Amino acid sequence: MAKKMNTCNRLHRSIPNRICLRAIIFAIGMMLGAPGAYAQFEAPGPSFDTAIRVNSYRQFRECIVSGLNVNDKTFDGTPLVVYAASLGRTQMVLELIEHGARLTDRDEEGDTALTAAARHGNNEVALALLNIGADPDLDGARGETPLLIAAITNNAALAQALIHAKADVNAADYTGLTALAAAEQRGNGAMAALLRGAGGQM
Repeated sequence: MAKKMNTCNRLHRSIPNRICLRAIIFAIGMMLGAPGAYAQFEAPGPSFDTAIRVNSYRQFRECIVSGLNVNDKTFDGTPLVVYAASLGRTQMVLELIEHGARLTDRDEEGDTALTAAARHGNNEVALALLNIGADPDLDGARGETPLLIAAITNNAALAQALIHAKADVNAADYTGLTALAAAEQRGNGAMAALLRGAGGQM
């Protein structure tokens, strides 16, 4: 029993020595510039999804300058441009597109950058996308067009912008629901009147 206790004590005393030895080896590697000596301790570089999430334009620009893939996806499979649109990051959305991000890319639910912006009420992003030529009729999740989403959420400003952009006012989702029908179902009289005035039908 005593012999076993002595062995345990020796092992216990050796742990700090091992840690100290690792620290010395690490320090020497740093001084000599040994490849990989500090790689495991190095902080990860900037990423688009983090920059977009925390709304850090500085980190975002670092990603652009570093040549990171603008068509990459977040951990849950959302294209960066759709993710940025859903969070209302107008400038980031425009720069992603400028550097090659695709307006037709969809998230796991089927939303594009424009339908994501409409669904989250980010009118500034939606208007910016329309101004650079985004298709106002390209549907998103459940076959809902940007105009149908605007009607569902009673977003009159976006609906007017989409009508001005020649969106199809009678486009329907997978169930056959049109923008006018959605407005009527929800009792949104002003939205229904706007859609009727543009030729909307049930």
